[in-house]
This record gives sequence, C-alpha cells and structure tokens, in this order.
Amino acid sequence: MTSAASALGRRSEFDPFLFAPVGEERNGMLLSMLSALARLDLDPWQEAATLTRMPAQDATARLTSLLSSLPSDAAIPPAPSTIARLISLLPQPPIREMSSGGATARYWIVALYFIMSLVLTLTEQFAEDRHAPASTESGSPAHVSAAGPSPKSERGPVRGP
Repeated sequence: MTSAASALGRRSEFDPFLFAPVGEERNGMLLSMLSALARLDLDPWQEAATLTRMPAQDATARLTSLLSSLPSDAAIPPAPSTIARLISLLPQPPIREMSSGGATARYWIVALYFIMSLVLTLTEQFAEDRHAPASTESGSPAHVSAAGPSPKSERGPVRGP
C-alpha cells in the first residue's frame, strides 16, 4: 500500500524513516517522524534528504537537536537508541555518489599524465630537430672525422709463414 504522501509525488525512499514512530506523546498516542518534523514547521522530506547527505554522527546530532526542540507537551524526548534506530532507517547514498570525489581526482591525474607525456614527447622531438645534422648539396657527410679512418678498416701487411 502506498502512503498518501508518496502518492502525492513525495519521495518514497524516505517513507521508512518518516513513518517510523519517534515515541509516545504524553497523551499516549504514537508520534511519527513525519508529525514531529511538521510540528517543527519543517518539510519532512527535505529534512530527511538533508539528514541522508550528512555523515551519521552529524545526522544524529541534528536529529537529536530537532527532537529535543519539540514542545514539551508534544512528546517525551527519545532515547539515544531511538535516534540511532531512526538514523538507520534513512536511505544510504549510492556508492558512486560517495566516491565521486575520488573518481574525479583519478580522471584529473590521468589527464595530467597524458598532458605531461605529450609535452615530453614534443620536447624530445624539438630537441632532436635542433641537433640533427645539416644536409649539404654535395652529398658528403656532414661530419668528417679528422682522425682518419678507423683502425678496423686498415689492413696490415700479410706475413707468410
């Protein structure tokens, strides 16, 4: 069965949290999270979304503060175990949202790696072009050794036995 609030277009992922009992009112009736937040003049779905985005410790402190600020005739302040139970009913953020900062950093590191590789490659090519031998029209080699032929190319006298 769909709740009336969900049927009106509200996010049903918060229903377990919003329709959970907070405690008993002084008149004996159960108080839901939805009613408690509405009595504080807060949008229950917006507050549930805010609590979902917070770290558990911060969400616990905020919810404790909110429920403690209910009028004294409305409800008996909930125990810490009740607050922990209510926080556990909030939907967990998807893993990809929690790790998106790490993924973004990885993309930047990979991009930086490729940019640096490109810069180093271009620098190396530029350096090779600057130090390449100049060609001459006669076709003679650009670098001639002044020392003469290499020792391996010289043949000594052949001596017989």
